[in-house]
Amino acid sequence: MKKPFAVLLAMALILGMGVSIAMAQGPGMYFSGNVGAIWLKDSDVTWFDGELDQAEFDTGVGFTGAFGYDFGAGFRTEIELGFRFNDVDRQFPAGLDGEVYSSSVMGNAFFDFMPGYQVSPFIGAGIGFANVEFDVDFWGEEDDTVFAYQFMGGVSFAVSYNMFVDIQYRYFATEDPDFDYFEAEYETHSVMGGFRMRF
Repeated sequence: MKKPFAVLLAMALILGMGVSIAMAQGPGMYFSGNVGAIWLKDSDVTWFDGELDQAEFDTGVGFTGAFGYDFGAGFRTEIELGFRFNDVDRQFPAGLDGEVYSSSVMGNAFFDFMPGYQVSPFIGAGIGFANVEFDVDFWGEEDDTVFAYQFMGGVSFAVSYNMFVDIQYRYFATEDPDFDYFEAEYETHSVMGGFRMRF
């Protein structure tokens, strides 16, 4: 009799913990921050004279920070600032070196599938604008501000009633930035980890 009772007690405690966290979460504001690895997809490059080339990039790093509002029932929205950086691994047949940066302002919306529980999967999407900058040897710095969009998916872990750890995958891309001497592509995949704090 003791073993079934212990199992039932453990299940009750787990359910009770999930319910208590859920009851503590009503609508409210939050702040989030994330950091992770950025993989920038190889970019087709169209030069001003119509010649086509390609650039390849090393794995880079990205940061995001956001202020948002959780409406309850699993729906939340936010305004996000982001920064991404990648070195050029191989650029064009000329072998030029350089770096690629992007700074973005995005409006995001998320849906949490199990809001209030210790483990909650989520999905999200966002639209906004990004300033993409290529700093290329010989050509110098070139930048363009273009439309941007992203899709997110991950898992959130509640570590307290108002603190969460998020692990997520992101796809972030923009319109093709158009520079003085060439046009390129900007499309990234990333894996990020971070925190989200309600207040």
